[in-house]
Amino acid sequence: MIRYFTRALRLAPKLPWYAVKWWKFLNAWDRRDYSVMAGCMEALHAAQLSTSSSHLYLGLCYTHLGQFADAIREFDLARKPSDSLEAIIFCNTYGYALYRCGLVEEAREHVKKHSRQSWPESDREWVAAFLRSTETITQPPVPRRPKLLH
Repeated sequence: MIRYFTRALRLAPKLPWYAVKWWKFLNAWDRRDYSVMAGCMEALHAAQLSTSSSHLYLGLCYTHLGQFADAIREFDLARKPSDSLEAIIFCNTYGYALYRCGLVEEAREHVKKHSRQSWPESDREWVAAFLRSTETITQPPVPRRPKLLH
């Protein structure tokens, strides 16, 4: 318990900086500026302020920048997401990064194990096409940006 409060006190002065980085990330998301988005998440990680979400979003950025091995590393650091937007990214984009690294069967197994009933139609269609395709796979659709407050 004391460790928690010590960490919270140490991080309190960084909160405004942390919030600004997330705002910049969200603004870059609207522009689909993946290099700016990645820079924001990398800065959080360098400041030891990473979260499961920041690893997930950095994996998304790296995938769109073509840095698939780095994307897989970030996805591996993210815990299984709880909200639907992050679940879509974790399933589709992680699966695509695995596929692009030549891990085709692992990618298919990863995508198969996720429930998709509540997902937008475009994301469900992408997964269906991915699972039945034997040819080159296109990138999954980019989801709407995350809501700031849930």
